[in-house]
Amino acid sequence: MGLIGCLIVLHGVRNSHEVMVSNSRDQTLLAMQLLPLNSNPASRKDAARSSGVVFIAVLFSKYHSLLVQASVQKMVVNANIYCPNCDGPISKLDSTKATTSELVVAHL
Repeated sequence: MGLIGCLIVLHGVRNSHEVMVSNSRDQTLLAMQLLPLNSNPASRKDAARSSGVVFIAVLFSKYHSLLVQASVQKMVVNANIYCPNCDGPISKLDSTKATTSELVVAHL
């Protein structure tokens, strides 16, 4: 889990919200990261289905892996940052024909 994810979890827990976190990597490592934050790991499907607000903080190139059905009628906050060095080139973003949020909305 990255810095953005940690800050979102910490802020939610400090303000008495139930926070569920998922990732596409090792769930054991995620559980160890969440232990001091008083939050619990969940599957992507359970986290998206059980929440009213979905925060997206993944490598932008992975946005196609977001669960469309689980995000229906949810507030979705896009905290993605496009970084061509990490994500590879994405022509719509490189040409400024679209923003990351527009691509996420089109996917969802």
